[in-house]
Amino acid sequence: MAEVFSYDSPAKDQDPAIEIILDETGMVPTEGHEVITTLKGWIKLWETGEIADKNNLIIQNKRIIEAIKDTDISVPKVNKRIVENQKDYLSYYQNIDPTSFTIEPDATIWNVIFSNLHTDCRKNSWSKIVTTILGSTDNLEEDITKYWEDSIRIEMRVQRWFWLNEAKKRSLSSPFPERLVKEVEDPEQLLDYAYNIGISSEIDAQSLKDRAKLLKRFKKPLFNTGILTFEQNYAEWKERQGADYRKIVEHTTGIFPFERQAIVEVVSLLMREQSGFPNELFPVIEECWPAFAAYIEPAIGNALEKEVSIKDDPQGFANQYFAQYIRAKLVYDAPTKRLEEMQHQYFGEWKDTLGALSIGKIPQHNDTSFKAQIDADGYIFLDGVGYEWHNVIRVLFERKEWKITSIQPIFSQLPSDTAHFPLLDPVKEYRDFDGLIHKHYQYPRTIFEELEILEQIVERIHQWHKDKPIWIVSDHGSTAFARKGRARSIKGVKKEHGGRCGTFKGGHLNEDGRTHCVLEKTASYAVSLSYDNYGETSPQGEAHGGAMPEETLALALLIAPPGTDTSSDPITVKAERNSYSALDPEIVLRVSGTAGIQIESVTIRINRGVRKLIPPEWIVKTSIKIPVAVVEELGFKPGENTLDITFNKSMQATCSVEYASGSTVTGFDQVFKL
Repeated sequence: MAEVFSYDSPAKDQDPAIEIILDETGMVPTEGHEVITTLKGWIKLWETGEIADKNNLIIQNKRIIEAIKDTDISVPKVNKRIVENQKDYLSYYQNIDPTSFTIEPDATIWNVIFSNLHTDCRKNSWSKIVTTILGSTDNLEEDITKYWEDSIRIEMRVQRWFWLNEAKKRSLSSPFPERLVKEVEDPEQLLDYAYNIGISSEIDAQSLKDRAKLLKRFKKPLFNTGILTFEQNYAEWKERQGADYRKIVEHTTGIFPFERQAIVEVVSLLMREQSGFPNELFPVIEECWPAFAAYIEPAIGNALEKEVSIKDDPQGFANQYFAQYIRAKLVYDAPTKRLEEMQHQYFGEWKDTLGALSIGKIPQHNDTSFKAQIDADGYIFLDGVGYEWHNVIRVLFERKEWKITSIQPIFSQLPSDTAHFPLLDPVKEYRDFDGLIHKHYQYPRTIFEELEILEQIVERIHQWHKDKPIWIVSDHGSTAFARKGRARSIKGVKKEHGGRCGTFKGGHLNEDGRTHCVLEKTASYAVSLSYDNYGETSPQGEAHGGAMPEETLALALLIAPPGTDTSSDPITVKAERNSYSALDPEIVLRVSGTAGIQIESVTIRINRGVRKLIPPEWIVKTSIKIPVAVVEELGFKPGENTLDITFNKSMQATCSVEYASGSTVTGFDQVFKL
């Protein structure tokens, strides 16, 4: 056809060339172009000579494209542009370099790109399109949480593609996100890959931390795979690790319920195997699952301090007792010898304890001063949540930026059941926990379920209560070991609460010394002074109503929502010297802001490790003196160290201390080449 074509006028030799776009994609915008889609239409142009009047054509017929790809059309002048894909078109006609693409767009993304092209191609640039979609990309790595939340699955699909496309061109902050961005091609698979890489290939310790940190940034991370697939893969990986409990802890993120359940199981086994828990793994657990870390912390602390009696020091006794109780419950699912020793002391002083209760030496719900505070501030009622869980609740609130201004154990009325709870008219009440503990006990799964219930309760309080300080008060605790106690019948006793207590008629009961009697106007109660239960059977779950410390010690916290004024001067702690070394016998911390406050307990935590209770003899006036050997044991290391000090379990202060190790090379060493 080209050979028989002739010009109507010699002047047409100056006509511009006809631009023919060979569009193999079918997605090139056609506005302003004549589109040839059939062979008949292409032939007609040449037969009629109409091609001479055309400026630009788009050919979107594969047969025609293949026929003319290699054909040399010299008359008329023709500029062929072979657009094999959308990138060719953008490069040739829209001023967008193909290197702008680091991953392949799909049809949806191409439509977005083309819809954002300026009609004047000279005004197009890739950066303008990216800015239109993402806004500023100065903090690209931080912006990841904008796009990979499950709640915005559909509407942010386009942004996820642009984010990953741009991230592949950047240098990110650490090796793990660098690796993640480099190896992932599908943005919808980004978080799936981040999770799976921790249980499918070798990954260094820092990358494990970065992986967990990344996934924990999301309220609900967007995964492409269903949770059952993750659970199966994790279970298979965990089984391959065998007894390598440390590795399982280090590779577990805690973002899935099945992971948190596995953590409870693995930590129990690890503590049983090593007769303790490695201090260096505690920050890993805390990052992974803060509630569980708070629960086990008392049980993995240092050796027991000198014995205290509940009648002389209720707070000190509660702290020591529950450190042992949690350890027994978590690690062995049975009372340990040390726990039994404390219980023997507790019941050996039972009459003295009752005397201390009668004169107000041990706090109770019906104490006049306590009831006055409750009336003034109001209270939220937690059914069945004993002092065993106070550290968990404290940490959960603190992580939501609530302030804990008071926290204490409080002795329940006997029998230790809700019916004998003397406070009325709570602002709000939560009975979820009590409903759970009466179910069949499954060790250690029930511990996992208890923690999850408490997390839900704290979240609901956080969402609901915003205006002023308020008390959190429980009526009693519960025991996990009564289900292992003997069932024994005492004539005349009708059991209640699984046999932890029971009613009888009259004012006298023939019993064997393991029962406390409570005589009331309407009924008389027998209360168990052991793990044995009244009746033919023992409870199947946790139970209350008896007199074991875990049943009788309830909790009371005064908490203040974020942003409320608690009108208290802050406590500050500062190291006496800028730097200490291994040659110093102790470090000295200066404390201010405690005037008028009765300090009952002080704990120290170094570099986010386990807290240690400070013995009273280390506290001298406004100073705390801690042996260097002790701080080294707690994680003190060469360089800058962060010390968190907690007074009375509620008031916190932080300071930094420089430590120069005896092995540190100094300038003196360099001069003399030691």
